[in-house]
Amino acid sequence: MTEIDQKYRTLAILWLILLFSQLLFVVVIYSSKAELFSDRSEQSSFGNESTVVFGAAFLAIANLAISFFFRRKAIEQGIAEQKPEYIQTALIIGCAFCEAISIIGLVLALVFEYQYFYLWLLVGFIGIFLHFPRRKNLVAATRPTAGNS
Repeated sequence: MTEIDQKYRTLAILWLILLFSQLLFVVVIYSSKAELFSDRSEQSSFGNESTVVFGAAFLAIANLAISFFFRRKAIEQGIAEQKPEYIQTALIIGCAFCEAISIIGLVLALVFEYQYFYLWLLVGFIGIFLHFPRRKNLVAATRPTAGNS
């Protein structure tokens, strides 16, 4: 197995762990506030704290955009400087911002008892899913450039 294969396998395992860690949020919410999983149609779509919900939605969208921006920048820097460890950093940064989206949903559920918390968990899960590591970035960051030969 080559060094690139080992690094890629590590990235894939790290990504998978971060992806499935999202399920722990559902377990925590269910064990703490199981009543949020029942149908409570009397609550409006924005709950009792509409300002908090709108702020949380804004933070979620901003975190999603920032996750892709910083991930792209770290990958570009890793390729430019021929440092494959930046590719792993890019994955962690991107997934951390998406994890923050899920944490916002966790706060909405536990603190504000907002019944549509799962939308934030879903966006966080999808964000991490979209940050799947690509072998081509790792290869590009380890390939010697014409100036380095």
